[in-house]
Amino acid sequence: MAHKRSRLESLIERDENLRSRYQIVREKAVEIIKWPSPADPSVPEIPPYYTDHGVEHSQRILGILDRLTEGLDLQIYEVFPLLCSVWLHDIGMFVGREPGEPYETTRKLHHLRTVEYVRQEAEAGRLPLDQWQLPNVRDICRAHRSRVKFDDEPIIPKERPFEDGTGTVRVQLLGSLLRFADACDVHHSRAPETVFEIHKEFISRVSNEHWKKHFRVSNVRFNWDKACVEITVNLPEDDVEKQNEQRRIARLVSEELEAELRSVERIFEEYGVRLFHVSAIDYLRGEYLDFSHLDERDTLGW
Repeated sequence: MAHKRSRLESLIERDENLRSRYQIVREKAVEIIKWPSPADPSVPEIPPYYTDHGVEHSQRILGILDRLTEGLDLQIYEVFPLLCSVWLHDIGMFVGREPGEPYETTRKLHHLRTVEYVRQEAEAGRLPLDQWQLPNVRDICRAHRSRVKFDDEPIIPKERPFEDGTGTVRVQLLGSLLRFADACDVHHSRAPETVFEIHKEFISRVSNEHWKKHFRVSNVRFNWDKACVEITVNLPEDDVEKQNEQRRIARLVSEELEAELRSVERIFEEYGVRLFHVSAIDYLRGEYLDFSHLDERDTLGW
């Protein structure tokens, strides 16, 4: 299937050098992050119970970034490392895993493995990232994991000069944009419920949570008038018990996305990305969900 260009991708079309370099990065990443069907038992090295970290995940992030950056004046030399990082940021889920390694360990270390992969491939000439853009791509990829603090060692710089001082790359802003766009990919297509039903008896508790969080999310949108991220949830129509369970999961999704927003709020505020809180909406009724009556002791009901 042909790749449909996003709005941000179209911005680098005017520069033949950047366009061709980006295409090489994307094609190389796609070859690694191709995500076989989780129902295919012939691919034992790909855990059947990961949520999607592959090509479609990156494509959805591009769409989210198109909306998230609508009010930002990103320069072409900032768009390039951001786009490269969209395709590279989850490489560490696929490379560097030790035999028999727990999948939670893979999740924990994948951003660091991505950074090392990008460094090695660029220094070997297999990724067309020069001395100006290699550090930016590495830092943006590292910053996409929410546990990374921007002032941790090694520090992710606020910005870097581009080439001979002809511009400035706002590294922390770009890392924050990728982090939040990545977190917003909670659409149900990332974790199909039909596939979950096939593998659920083998799915660990941690991965189980990741899957269930996606099932009822039909959309994530940015309401700029209310400075709000709105998660649209499709609740069961008649079953009250199932509705309450899905509300608990919706609350968990909202709280996690709120935590991601808090982790970048200082940077978003500085650069004018006006998103201040997260809300969940009942898709059928068009009403904001109230979580106050839910039992705080066990969010997911387990």
